[in-house]
Amino acid sequence: MHTRPCLSLPTALLLMLAAFTTRADSVQLSGFWYDGVAINSFADGRIVFLNPGGNEVSEELIKLQAIKVAAIPQVEQGDAALAAGDAKAAAAAFEAALPKARPDWLKQYLNWKLTDAYNQLNDGPKAVRAYLALVNGKADPFFLENPPLKSVAQSSDQQKARIVRQLTNARRRAAPAAQAVLDELIAAAQAEPAEAGDPAGAAAAPEAAASAVVLPKDVTEDDPVAELLRAGKFAEARAEADQQLLSSGNMSEKLYLHGRALLALADASDDEALYKSAGLSFVRVMVYFPKSLMYGPSVLELGYIHDKIGRPDKARELYDRATIEIDEEADPDYHQRLMKLTGADSS
Repeated sequence: MHTRPCLSLPTALLLMLAAFTTRADSVQLSGFWYDGVAINSFADGRIVFLNPGGNEVSEELIKLQAIKVAAIPQVEQGDAALAAGDAKAAAAAFEAALPKARPDWLKQYLNWKLTDAYNQLNDGPKAVRAYLALVNGKADPFFLENPPLKSVAQSSDQQKARIVRQLTNARRRAAPAAQAVLDELIAAAQAEPAEAGDPAGAAAAPEAAASAVVLPKDVTEDDPVAELLRAGKFAEARAEADQQLLSSGNMSEKLYLHGRALLALADASDDEALYKSAGLSFVRVMVYFPKSLMYGPSVLELGYIHDKIGRPDKARELYDRATIEIDEEADPDYHQRLMKLTGADSS
C-alpha cells in the first residue's frame, strides 16, 4: 500500500498561492519596472502583487503601464508593439495571449489592451467585443474608463446596428456604473457622423469671448487647458485636453476640462454632436470620480447640456443636484454660473 507524503502547512500554502497567481518577470508602474513579482489581483482601482521578498504591495492601477508574464511572452510583445504605435501587431499578440490567460486579472489586462488596440485601428466591432468582455467579466471599473468611442463612431451603419444590439443586451445585466459607460457607447453608435475631412469633430469653431468660460476655483490655476479656455482659444484648448487625457494623474480635472473645451466649441457652433461629446466627459467624472472636486461642476455642465439638446426634465434634475454640490461661499463665481443656468439670477 502506497501512502502519499503529507505536505507541511507552509508548503501547502505556497502551492495554493502558486495556483492563484501568475509569476511575472516585471510590472511597469509610472515608468519604473519591478522585477520578479507575483500579481494577485486588480481590485478597487489597485493592483495587488507580491514582491520578491513575499511582501504584499498595493498600487493605484492608474500607474500601470505594462507587464511581462514569463509563461506568455505575447503579453510583453503586445505591450511593446502598442508602445511603438503598431496597434495591429499589438492586437495580434494580445489575441494570441488571451487563450493562455487563466487568472481573471490577466484576462482583464488583455481585454483592456485589446480594446485600446482595436480602438486605434478603428475596428469598432472588435473593440466592443473586448470591452464587453470586461463588462461581462465584472472587471475593475478602472478598465472601463476609456470605452472605444472613436472606433464605434466610425463603424459602418450595419456594424453600428449590431453594436447597439450587443450593448443594449449587455446593459440589462451590467452594474449601474457600467450601464453609464455603455450608454456612452450607444450614444456614439447612434450619433450623426462627423463632416468629411473632420473625423474627430475637431474643426476649429468660432471662438467666443474669454469671459464666456467660467471655471471652478479648484481647477489648477496654471493648467494649459484652463488658460486657453480663459483666453477664448477653444479649439486649442480641446487639442491640449485631448493630449492631457493620454497621461495619468488628476484624471477628474482632465476629464472636466476636456468636457469644458468641447462645450465651449459646442456653444460657439451650436453643434449637437459636440454637446453630446462634452457630456460624455462629464458623465465619466460623475461615474468614476464621485468624490472629486470636479463632481459638482460636472453635474452642472451636464445639466446645461441636457438643457441645450432639449431634455429639460433631465436638466432640472441635474441642476437640483448641482445646487447641493456647489457652495456659494466656497466658490462665488462658479455659483453665479449655477444661478444663471437655473434661472435663479435674473441679471
